[in-house]
Amino acid sequence: MHSSARYAHYITNIEKHWRTEMRMISMCCVSKSLEDRTSPTTYHVLNLLLNFILSLHIVHYVHLVHFIVAARLL
Repeated sequence: MHSSARYAHYITNIEKHWRTEMRMISMCCVSKSLEDRTSPTTYHVLNLLLNFILSLHIVHYVHLVHFIVAARLL
């Protein structure tokens, strides 16, 4: 496999992984907002942000790693 093709394949795999990860976090936010009737807005906003992130390209993910880590701690 040519090196650029291998790189593209690698990037595609990373992108699939991040998208799966963020969908899981998104579902977690939805369930938490349903559980927590006192402040569902926080989770709703976080979910909207995650859906926005999902629409971004892989290049932007690097800048959002800290956000994803923080979301996982919820």
